[in-house]
Amino acid sequence: MYKLEKAKQKENDDNFYYIVCINDIPDFPTSRWLKLRSSSSLPTAYKYGNVLVRFFNYLSDRKVAYYNASKSDLRNFFIDLIDFDKNGNYSVKPVVQYRTIISYKAVLISFYKYLTNFYDNNIVTTVEVSKDSAPLSVNHVVRIRWNDINIIVNDVIDLHMTKFKTADKEYIKMYSIEEIVAISDNFNTIRNRAIFHLTLYGLRIDEVLSIKLKDYNNKEGIVKPSRSKGRKRDQIREVVIGMDAINPIEAYLFHERRVAEQLAAMQKQSCEYLFVTTRVVYNELDFKQYTSASYRSAFYTAAKRAGIIKDVRTHSGRSHRAIELLRMANEGKVKLSDEQIRLIMGWKSMKSAEPYIEVENKRMADEIVKEVTKQRIKKIDEFRKKMQDKVKEEK
Repeated sequence: MYKLEKAKQKENDDNFYYIVCINDIPDFPTSRWLKLRSSSSLPTAYKYGNVLVRFFNYLSDRKVAYYNASKSDLRNFFIDLIDFDKNGNYSVKPVVQYRTIISYKAVLISFYKYLTNFYDNNIVTTVEVSKDSAPLSVNHVVRIRWNDINIIVNDVIDLHMTKFKTADKEYIKMYSIEEIVAISDNFNTIRNRAIFHLTLYGLRIDEVLSIKLKDYNNKEGIVKPSRSKGRKRDQIREVVIGMDAINPIEAYLFHERRVAEQLAAMQKQSCEYLFVTTRVVYNELDFKQYTSASYRSAFYTAAKRAGIIKDVRTHSGRSHRAIELLRMANEGKVKLSDEQIRLIMGWKSMKSAEPYIEVENKRMADEIVKEVTKQRIKKIDEFRKKMQDKVKEEK
């Protein structure tokens, strides 16, 4: 079991630092990193050390060490951190706050980046002790790359975004036409513009990025994700889209994907997904499925450029579609039953619509209040005018 211990350089020295021990023996790579942190700030080193100890013990319970942990191990750690309490009981509400997840992510990125920079070829040396032999130095290849951690954790956050309510922030639930145009026009790539317009049809960002090239039908105006939350492949809905989404998709396919595809073919790469990475670095292209973390970053940048100061998230497109459908049904613009709305949105039940119904009910209530206020002011003005006219007649 891993533990955080306090140590000092010399017996009579007042300069303390933290180390991580496994079975009371210091783990050299971890302890060296923590010692460097301690020299800057002892409280910070203590905080960082506790994060590592919790992560290491989580892995140890699964017979995995930090140096041979996989991306899947890292992902599962953060999912369990959010979903399960210390007793292993599932919680409907997030067990930890959003900022805690961000803090854990920063610590692990810093630690694994140190391993990459300090040790050649990502090989770390640890000391292993057994009852039958002397201490033995053993080399291990670190499997997790520090620059993958951000993407992995952001994907976990994206999966839990509805659950999180991210640190009590109030997000845009429905865009105005001006906001849609402003965000759309401020993307740097046609690909991201196309993705944004697809979210406005009620698709989750994971669903959009899971669409395969073969499942996009521009003639019928239909897309079908290959993944959908809580659904098997044969249960996934087809989504009908309009020209506001089809036009940017077609432009992306011709101007961006086609060019990247030609370079990928020269490098013997291919990708079945509709949305792919198109950025070339040093004449090299990693032609693969575009990630939600990359889109999220581009989306926030576009919103900032558009001057939108309210909090936005990738899920705002889906909530926009839900409220839009409910509003159209309430105003009688289209005949939509609850069951039809459920099918369009891909919900298992209309219970999922409750947050959006609440928003729409509040809007309708606000409009009624505004109208009542308007009528009251009108009557007051009419009464005042009547009184003024009466005074003039008496004169």
